[in-house]
Amino acid sequence: MFFHIRLHDFPVSRRTAELRNQHRAYLGGFAGNLIGRGAVQSEDGSTPRGSIFFGDWADRAAVEKFMAEEPFNRNGVYMSAEIVRWSNVLELKPGTYTGREGPDLFYIRGYPKPGMDAKRESLLKEHGDYLAAAEPKIVVRGGCFSDDGKQWQGSVMVVRLPDRAAADRFAAEEPFCRNGLLARVVVERCGLAGPEHK
Repeated sequence: MFFHIRLHDFPVSRRTAELRNQHRAYLGGFAGNLIGRGAVQSEDGSTPRGSIFFGDWADRAAVEKFMAEEPFNRNGVYMSAEIVRWSNVLELKPGTYTGREGPDLFYIRGYPKPGMDAKRESLLKEHGDYLAAAEPKIVVRGGCFSDDGKQWQGSVMVVRLPDRAAADRFAAEEPFCRNGLLARVVVERCGLAGPEHK
C-alpha cells in the first residue's frame, strides 16, 4: 500500500547534526519501502520546515511503526504529522529514485472541499491531461485517500519548476484548483532524495 507522509517542524527547529545523522542512517534501512523523501524548506531554501515521505508499506500499522521509530519523530522534532493513502500514479518503485536536492523543486498539496467526489470524477480526464502534458517536470504525484481508499483527500506532487511564480501558476491552473474543488493549496520549496540520501 502506498502512503504519503507530511511532517511539520516546530517554528524553531529542533534538528541537530546528531539527529540528522541518526535520521539518515535509519532511512538507509528502508530502501525497500521508500520511493522518495526529503525536506520542505523555507522560501530561500536555507531552513527545513518539515519532512515528506512517499513509500510502500504493508498497511497503516507498518507505516505508523516506521514513523514511531524514526529519530526526528522520536526526539520531538515534529509538531504534527499527516499520513494518507497515496495512489502513486507514475508507478514509481521503492529504492529506484536517487533524488535531487536543489532550489527548483516544489511540493504542492491540495486539500479538497467537502462533497467534491462527483465533481472530481467529471474532471479526472482534464486533470490527467494537464498533468500528462507536464510530466517531464513532475518527479512524483498522486491522489490522497482515506485508509479504505474510498474518500478522496486531495492530491500531492513534487514538481521541478524554475521559481515560485511558476509553481504558484502551475498549481492555480490545475483543473481541480481552477474549478473550485480545493479548499486550500500549499506550495512550498523542497528537496527530495532517495532512501540513501544520494
